[in-house]
Amino acid sequence: MLDTTSSLQPRAKGGVTLSSKTRDGRSVIDGLHQCGCLRVLFPHVGRALDAVLINTSGGVTGGDDIRVAAQVGAASAMTLTTQAAERAYRAQPDQTGRISTDLSVGAGGRLNWLPQEIILFDGCNLSRSLDVDLADDAQALIVEPVVFGRTAMGEVLTDAVFHDRINITHLGQPLYRDAVRLSGDIAAQLTHAAIGQGMT
Repeated sequence: MLDTTSSLQPRAKGGVTLSSKTRDGRSVIDGLHQCGCLRVLFPHVGRALDAVLINTSGGVTGGDDIRVAAQVGAASAMTLTTQAAERAYRAQPDQTGRISTDLSVGAGGRLNWLPQEIILFDGCNLSRSLDVDLADDAQALIVEPVVFGRTAMGEVLTDAVFHDRINITHLGQPLYRDAVRLSGDIAAQLTHAAIGQGMT
């Protein structure tokens, strides 16, 4: 019987591990494992492997843990996107939601990482990381859009936490590193020229 008096709430855990290879001039699935709230669909067959990630929990809140690992095999091509915008909802005190993405591209491979935007809601506490490793002659298009509250809905982030880290390496050597750490009144911080100059 479910204990409704407990202060502990159920947390979403989900993971996808996906790899590609070439066969008969096409990029196909080499390996696939999915668990928890995360699923992946393949909408159509083409020369590249197109994959759509689906978070069946409907968003991320404190204590949730979402992990994606994709490996593009040598000379193969993969496009990864999401079914809908991800949402980071209000978290309980001292609880952090986590999204980690680990991507690698083999020699001569091509990766398009094109998720829809992540929308941050007031009260969220989100830590997100993206690691990309490129082999020789590998290519990657990386897009990571973030929406700091839906202004058309009157949403403003006055009390939230957002930690974001991107690390791209080529043959194991650092190529690009970036980190964002915002907490508290994020809307006010984004008004500063050196941070957001009013862009949300």
